[in-house]
Amino acid sequence: MFNANDARRYPGFFTRTWTPPPDGFSLRNARSRRSGGATFAHATPPPLTPRLATPIGVRGLAATDNLGRLGLSQALPEDVSGSRALVGMSREEPDISPHISTLDVSGSGRFTSTHASRHGWEDMPQGERMNYAARLEDDVAQMQNALDRAYHLRDHYKEEAARVKNELMQKQRALDCLERDHRQCGEVICRHEREAVDLRHRLDCAEGEVQRLKYLQRSEDPNVRVPLLDAQRELRLKQTEVDSLLEEKRQLEEHVRRLTLGRSGEHYAARVHEGAVPRPPNVAHVEEGGEELTRAQHVIQVLCTELQDMRQQLQNERCRNEGTLDEAIQQRNGLQGVNTSLREELEGLKEMCCSQNRTIDELRDTLLQRAPVTHHEHYALVRRCEKLKEEIERCQTRGGDSVNKAHELEKQAIQQQLLVLRADGEETNTLLLKTRADVADMREYISTLETELDLTRKAKTLLEEELTAAKEKLQYATEQNKEAEQVIVNFNRRLQDQFSTIQVQKAQLDLLQQEATRASVAITPSKAAPVDSRPEGGNGDKETKKWNAPRNARRSRNNHGDATQGGTGCTRNRSSGARGKRQITGRRQGKNAQNRR
Repeated sequence: MFNANDARRYPGFFTRTWTPPPDGFSLRNARSRRSGGATFAHATPPPLTPRLATPIGVRGLAATDNLGRLGLSQALPEDVSGSRALVGMSREEPDISPHISTLDVSGSGRFTSTHASRHGWEDMPQGERMNYAARLEDDVAQMQNALDRAYHLRDHYKEEAARVKNELMQKQRALDCLERDHRQCGEVICRHEREAVDLRHRLDCAEGEVQRLKYLQRSEDPNVRVPLLDAQRELRLKQTEVDSLLEEKRQLEEHVRRLTLGRSGEHYAARVHEGAVPRPPNVAHVEEGGEELTRAQHVIQVLCTELQDMRQQLQNERCRNEGTLDEAIQQRNGLQGVNTSLREELEGLKEMCCSQNRTIDELRDTLLQRAPVTHHEHYALVRRCEKLKEEIERCQTRGGDSVNKAHELEKQAIQQQLLVLRADGEETNTLLLKTRADVADMREYISTLETELDLTRKAKTLLEEELTAAKEKLQYATEQNKEAEQVIVNFNRRLQDQFSTIQVQKAQLDLLQQEATRASVAITPSKAAPVDSRPEGGNGDKETKKWNAPRNARRSRNNHGDATQGGTGCTRNRSSGARGKRQITGRRQGKNAQNRR
C-alpha cells in the first residue's frame, strides 16, 4: 500500500532502515578494542535521536483559525530528496553503546572502523561535540523546512477543496437554471398544444358551417334557403375568429421563441422582440412561424452542445479526482512501508540487546571458570568486576533509556501521523465517494434531460406536422370560401338577369296592351259609319250587323288576349329553360370542384 515515493511527498516520515552490526563482532579486552582490527560499515545511519518533532494535528488546524505560512522555504514536496534524513531524524547519533562509536568523524558517509568505547557526552572531545551540535542544527533546519512544507501542503489542499466546492456549486446552479428553463418551455409547449387543439376544433366547426351553407345554397327549395346577408355576416364572423386564433398562435410562438432564445443571449432576444411587428395573419406569416420553429430547434441544438461540454468537464474532474485518489493510496502504501521498516529496525535493536546479554553471560562464565587466585587478586578482580558492572549498568540504563525513549517517541509520532493520515484518507475516500455519487446523479439527470429533449423534439415535429395540416386546411377553407363567394356572385347575377327579363316582358306586355286598346278604338268607329250610310230597305241587315259588331269586338279582344298570353308563356318558357340550363351548369361546376378536391 505504501512505496518509497511517499517520503518525498510527505517529509514528516522516515525513509531509511537500520542495519545491524556484523555477526562476528564480539567484545574483547581493552587492548583488542583499542587495536581497531575489526571493521564494519552501515548501509544507513544508526538509530534515531530522541529529539523528535511534534506531529501536526491537521484536523485541529482546520478547525481553528488559519495559520500564516512560514516564509523560510517555499519548495514543493517533490523537491525533497529521498536519500536525505527527514523530520525527527539525525544523520549521526551519539555513542549509545559502551563499546562502539557510531560517529563518522572523517565525514566520508560510511563507518569504516570501530572506535574506542566512550561513556557519554562528557567523554566526547570538543571537536566531536561541535560536529554533533552542527549536525543537530542541520536536523532542526530540515525539520523546520519539513514543517513549512507540511503547512504549505495543508493550505494547498484547503484551497483545492474550496475551489472544487465552488465549481460544484456553480455547476449545480447552472443545472438548476437549465431545469427551470426546460420546465417553462414544457409549459409553453403544452399550452400551445391546447391552443392548437382548440384551433383545430374551431376550424372543423367552420368547415362544417361552410358545407351547410353550400348545401343550403345549392338546394332548390325556397323554404330551406337562408338569406344571403345573414350567410355573409356569419362568414365574416368566422373569418374574424380565425384571424384572432391565428394572432393568438403567433403570440404563443413568439413567447416560445423568447424563452428558448433567452439562454443564447439577451441581445439576440431583444433583437427578436424588436423585430416582432404585428402583421395581419396570412400564409406568409404562418411560414415565418415555421422559420421561428427552426430557429428554436437550432437553439436546442446549442443547448445540447453545452450539455456535452459540461459532461466533458465532469469527466475531466472525475479523472483528476481519481488521480488524487491514486496519490493518496500511494501515500498510504508508503506509510505502511515506513511502518514495516521501523518494525524491522526495532527487531534489529532487540537482537542487538540479546547479543549483548549473551556476551555478558559468556564473560561471566569465563571469569567463573578461571583458576583459583590469591586474596589480593580476588579482591582486585571483585572490585574491578563491580566497577565494570556499575559501568555496564550505567551504560545500559543510559543507552536503554535513551533508545526506549527514542523508540517510544518515534512510535507515538508515527502512530499519530498514521492516524492523521488514515483520517485524511478516509475523508478523501468519503469525498471521492460523494463526488462519484454526485457525478452519477449528474449523469442520470443529464440522461433524463436528453430524453426530455428528445421528447420535446418529437413533440415539436408533431406540432410542425399539425401546423402544416392546419395550413392545408386553412388553404382549403379559403378556396371553399372563394368558391362560395363565386356561387353567391353567380346567384346574384342570375337574379339580376331574371329581374331584367321580367322588366322587359312587362314592358312588352304594356306595349301590347296599348296596341290592343288602340286597335279596338280604331275598329269601333270604322264599323259604325257604314251602318248609317245604308238605305232604309236594309233594316234587317243593319240590325244583324249591329248585333254582330259587339260580338266581333269581343272575339278580337279574346284573340288579342290569347296572343298576349301565348307570348308571355313563350317568354316564361324561355326564362325557365335558361334558368334550368344555368342550374345544370352550376351543378356541373360544383361536381367538378368536388372531384378536384
